[in-house]
Amino acid sequence: MERSEDDHLTIYGNQAEQTVSPFFLKLAICVLISLHGSASAETVISDRERLNQQFTAAVEELARQSEDPSQRNARLSVILRRDPSRQYFFVPASTVDTRQTSTDDPELARILGIYGNRLFNLAERAAAQGDGSTAFRWLHEVLRYAPDHSEAKRITSVSTADAFEIRPSRRAHAKYGWRAGEYLQIDTPSFRISTNGNEASARSLAESLELVNATWRQLFFEYWSNTATLRTALGGRPLTSKRRARHQVVLFRNREEYIAEVSRIEPQAEMTLGYYHAPSRTAFFFGDRSNASTWRHEATHQLFHESKRTKVGTGEAADFWIVEGIALYMESLQRCQGHITLGGLEADRLQFARFRRLREGFYEPLDGFTQLGRLDLQQHPQIRKLYSQSAGLTHFLMHYENGRYRKALLEYLNQVYSQRTKANSLEILANRTHAELDQEYQRFLDLNDTALQQIDSDATIRRLSLGGTRVTDAGLSSLRSAANLLWLDVAGLQVSDMGLEMLRDADLLEQLTLESTNITNATVGRLRNCQNLQELDLSNTSIDDQALATVGELNDLQSLWLTGTKVTDAGLPQLRALKKLQTLDVSQTAVTPNGRAEIGSSLPQLD
Repeated sequence: MERSEDDHLTIYGNQAEQTVSPFFLKLAICVLISLHGSASAETVISDRERLNQQFTAAVEELARQSEDPSQRNARLSVILRRDPSRQYFFVPASTVDTRQTSTDDPELARILGIYGNRLFNLAERAAAQGDGSTAFRWLHEVLRYAPDHSEAKRITSVSTADAFEIRPSRRAHAKYGWRAGEYLQIDTPSFRISTNGNEASARSLAESLELVNATWRQLFFEYWSNTATLRTALGGRPLTSKRRARHQVVLFRNREEYIAEVSRIEPQAEMTLGYYHAPSRTAFFFGDRSNASTWRHEATHQLFHESKRTKVGTGEAADFWIVEGIALYMESLQRCQGHITLGGLEADRLQFARFRRLREGFYEPLDGFTQLGRLDLQQHPQIRKLYSQSAGLTHFLMHYENGRYRKALLEYLNQVYSQRTKANSLEILANRTHAELDQEYQRFLDLNDTALQQIDSDATIRRLSLGGTRVTDAGLSSLRSAANLLWLDVAGLQVSDMGLEMLRDADLLEQLTLESTNITNATVGRLRNCQNLQELDLSNTSIDDQALATVGELNDLQSLWLTGTKVTDAGLPQLRALKKLQTLDVSQTAVTPNGRAEIGSSLPQLD
């Protein structure tokens, strides 16, 4: 009897207890193949979701059939559990410095191949329906599962960041005065890097720039190409008709040389860590991998300016916030196992945006914010806060309600770089007033426990500003590790010692705000290994003199707030070893003026 696709799935679930692997493999393949012949009226996006569900079910069933735990885990590892707060991209394996999905497991390999082929078919359908951006991203993802898929490789023109050509200089550099033999030129598929620094730093820069480029080209496909061109490529023609000129990059060996050169074209060079100069179409950097976020930021400016014809002066009169906002957003790029991501509720720049809006109450409404030109923003007395808001709003427009405004944002960027925006361009594209977007932005910044529980397991969390959100112990306790955490703000949350257990592993922590939470001395006791801690706010908690024994061991501490706690004069002498302490707030406590003066005499830097 012939059954529908849904019937196949039902039977598949009912046979979970059986162990006839060949039967289940055949059935799993049947399920995946059946989608290709479907005459469903569902959208291509719905069909992709269905394909994902079927693939997951097939792999999970195959894993259950294995008696070898290592094989079982290897099979399950090909299933990608997606964090809804991020975008996922797939690039050549050596570019992300990880592996693409490959296997010596014949049964799994066959399922992966079928899934890759079906995904290619869906990419064709997406392009046919006018969604070239989605189709182009899916074509890259095909190679995760079917790395030898010839058509996907041809269309995406995949190249890896280790495809370098490194040449020592044979003659003096005409512009920078570098002598022959004192500098290198590195050609990657998309960039030409000239450097008088060491080769290792130049390689790190090259890998980072190629990674940004590979991601940028997928996310902004409709900016540098179009759906019609992709459709012709799917029909057998090349996606691009000519070789693109390499983007020019200069890497100085130290900051001093960088400042000396960039100050000739940018008066505020000393305030920068990297700089893209649009008139000369050149990006300038210095140093090593520690500046990776700056590399991503400036490369984004370069790619937008040089990937199609643009005029110098983008954002001069208005809308400059998004020019910086999208570059700040690209700083959120993270390398994960077999893929890369953008966004994430824990993205560094988003933490500052959340802190400004929810904790400080700072916000410039979009009616006025969109009208700020380059100098308006760069010379604004609140420039740092406005840059944070730019990052936050870009994250919002990319991710709110599963990307509701993403296409509007991409078209807005297209108009900004084409210098054809109007005062209400964003409102028209989003079909929402600025005031409505203002309100939705604040809702976007709020978080609950579910959001934290869905953070990608591969994510590196460095900063979390959660004050003013609805997060509780249930959300905090779901965080897998605090090993990379530098800043945590949970001010005012209904959290206790139970939710902050992870602080035991927060050895790199530099700033911690526990103000107005339900913690006790137990949480403070977990900070003993946090020897990098510089700022600690314990205001309006129930801690007492006992907690100060641990605090007194935090030798790098510079600022300590004990406002409204149960500390007394008797506990303060335990802080005498904190020779770097500059700020100590003991207001609204039982500490007397004499007690405060006595500890002050032991700490020479204390205000």
